[in-house]
Amino acid sequence: MKAWLAWSGGDRARRALARLGVLAVAAVPALIAGAGAAPGPSAPLRVASLNLTADEILVDLLPADRLIAVTRWADDPSTSNVA
Repeated sequence: MKAWLAWSGGDRARRALARLGVLAVAAVPALIAGAGAAPGPSAPLRVASLNLTADEILVDLLPADRLIAVTRWADDPSTSNVA
């Protein structure tokens, strides 16, 4: 380690490593506090598409009963890949 510090600029490298140590020590309580936090919101039950690109992606990703609306171009074979 000393050889690396001497090679990399010595005092500047020591200060940088000290800062990283302080950041790591400060981050541990935040990580521990987050472990007991309530879970975030669940996935949406129903999804409405807002554009043709989203139509094509959502048709492949979601079951039909969860996709409640698509754009008017989703049914047109000349504009949509899923029509």
